[in-house]
Amino acid sequence: MSQLSCRKTEKIHSRNMEVCTYACDDPQSVIVEGVLKDHLWQPHYDLFGEKCRPGEFHHIVVRMRVESLFLVIAEIEGELITVPSRECDETLKHLQAFQGTAIAGGINRKIKEALGGKDGCQHMATLLQAMAPAAMHGYWSFLAQRPMSGDFSPELMKQFMINTCWYWREEGETAQRLIHMVGK
Repeated sequence: MSQLSCRKTEKIHSRNMEVCTYACDDPQSVIVEGVLKDHLWQPHYDLFGEKCRPGEFHHIVVRMRVESLFLVIAEIEGELITVPSRECDETLKHLQAFQGTAIAGGINRKIKEALGGKDGCQHMATLLQAMAPAAMHGYWSFLAQRPMSGDFSPELMKQFMINTCWYWREEGETAQRLIHMVGK
């Protein structure tokens, strides 16, 4: 057991995020659903000195329909099930900025611009930033339910796979094998 693990006492806060990908009634699309939940485990005081009971503090859901190999967000919606105030509902309108956006380089910058600061919701931004790479994995897992057809261009592979991590580094064995395969 680690040294820090032995020093824990009571749980104060937990944040759980889950991102799931589902098949869609449109055979070229998937539905990606992200859920963020914050739970406060101890009695606490709000900023105005009011005592609050433990419980769920945030429960945010974002759903998007992602289509095509270019991972375009065709539709997006959100729900703020539990939030500190219903005033937070005003931030949902900012999700529409992502309709028609490809999940690719620059998506995190766009998330920060649309959902950051005084007009946005940092929790929704955090959830969307987790959903973007998960949507890519989910869509590729959806495609991998059938043998790959070989109609993937080297440009597409480079955009979504090459140099995204150590395993997919351009000079690595896996990337070289894929580059050779799609370059034929």
